[in-house]
Amino acid sequence: MFTPKKRVSICLLFTASLPVLAEKAQEQKAFAFAPIVSSNPSMGTGLGVTSSYLYKTDENNPTSQLMGLAQYTDTDSYLVGTRNMMHFDDGKQRAMTAAWFLNINNDFNGAEFESESYGVFHRQSWQVADGWFAGIHGIAMWNNYSAQNDVGQDFIDLTGAEDNAVYGLGVNATYDSRDNFYYPMQGSLFEASTFSYLDAIGSDEDYDLLELKYSKYMTVRDKDVVALGYYGRYVSDEAPYSGESYLGRRSALRGFNAGEISGQRLSAVQAEYRYHLSEKWKLVGFAGVANIQGGTADENNKEGLYYSAGIGVRYALQPKDKVHLRLDVAFGNDDNQGFYIGLQEAF
Repeated sequence: MFTPKKRVSICLLFTASLPVLAEKAQEQKAFAFAPIVSSNPSMGTGLGVTSSYLYKTDENNPTSQLMGLAQYTDTDSYLVGTRNMMHFDDGKQRAMTAAWFLNINNDFNGAEFESESYGVFHRQSWQVADGWFAGIHGIAMWNNYSAQNDVGQDFIDLTGAEDNAVYGLGVNATYDSRDNFYYPMQGSLFEASTFSYLDAIGSDEDYDLLELKYSKYMTVRDKDVVALGYYGRYVSDEAPYSGESYLGRRSALRGFNAGEISGQRLSAVQAEYRYHLSEKWKLVGFAGVANIQGGTADENNKEGLYYSAGIGVRYALQPKDKVHLRLDVAFGNDDNQGFYIGLQEAF
C-alpha cells in the first residue's frame, strides 16, 4: 500500500515588494493587493497576488468586499479564485458569491498525478430578527483526477479519489453581533449550514452535509483581542473522498495540509490572542485541537485527536475597515507544519 510522505504547506510574503494601498476618490472605496511568493510540495514554487476591493452598494449599507487570488508555480500548477461578499437593503440582506479553479500536478513521494477542481457557490440571506439572518444557497463543483504513473494510480486508489460532478442545495442560519466584519474586537458569530447533494438535480453523488461555526471575540487590555472558535463539519456515510471533511480546510487547525487527513466527522476548537502593537501591526499567538472520525480516516487508521499551535503577524492593508494581511506559521503533531498568508482572519 502506498503511503504519502509528510507534506509541508508554505506560503511566503514577497519581501521585495511592499503591500500597495490605493484609495479611490470616494473615501469608502479602496483597493489593496499584496504580491506573494508561494512554495508548496504539491504545487511547487511560484508567484501570485492576492487582492481586496472594498465598496458600498449604498451609503447606508455596511462595507462590501471583493477578494481575488491568482497563483502559478514551476510545476505548471495554478490557482485562480474570487469571492464577493455584498451587503444591501440597509444591511438587512447579504449575498456571497465565490468561484475558483485549481489545477495541481502532484508528486507525492514518486506518486505523480494531476488533480483539478473548479466550482461556483452562491448564498443569499435575509434578516429575520435583530442580529439573525436566514437564507438559501447552492453549489456546483467538478473534481478530476488523472494518474501520471503507476504509483500515482496507487495513491488515487488508496484515497478513493474519482472524477465527479456534484450539485447541492441548502439552507443557512446566522447570528452576528460582531463590531466589525474583517477584524472583530467584540461580539460573536454563529453559522449553521446544510447541503444536500442530489442525483435528482444531476449530481454524481448523493449525500448530506451539516456545517457549524461559532466564534467569540473579547477585547482585553484596551485593544488586544481574545478570539475563540469552534468548527464542525459532518457528512453522511455516502460522501465521496472529495466531499469529506479535511484537516486544514477553512483554517480548521492550521499546520495541516487540506486533503491529507480526512473523514466524515470533524470537530475543531481554536483560541487566538491578538496583541495590538499599533493600528497597522498586531502579533498573534494561537492553538487548537481537532477530532476526526469515520470514512477515509477510519480506513487509513487516522482517526483521533490532532493539535497545532503557532504565531503570526497582522498588517492593516485597509485600516479604515480593518482589513489585515494575515501571516501565520503553525506546527502540529506528527511533524506537520504550515505557513499561511491571506486577507482574512482564520476565524
